[in-house]
Amino acid sequence: VKLFADGALGSWGAALIAPYTDKPATQGFILTPPQTLHRLVERFYEDNFQVLCLTSSRTY
Repeated sequence: VKLFADGALGSWGAALIAPYTDKPATQGFILTPPQTLHRLVERFYEDNFQVLCLTSSRTY
């Protein structure tokens, strides 16, 4: 199972802390709310799935 929290860099959809330098009107967007991701990850973990979470910026 693969879950996505935000979009991709190339489409200016990846959620960034600061606006994109080449498109200052946007900081990207969240596709899946954090509380939804948390609930899903907990469920997979409880069902003995291997869970791996990756981030390239802040960790919440």
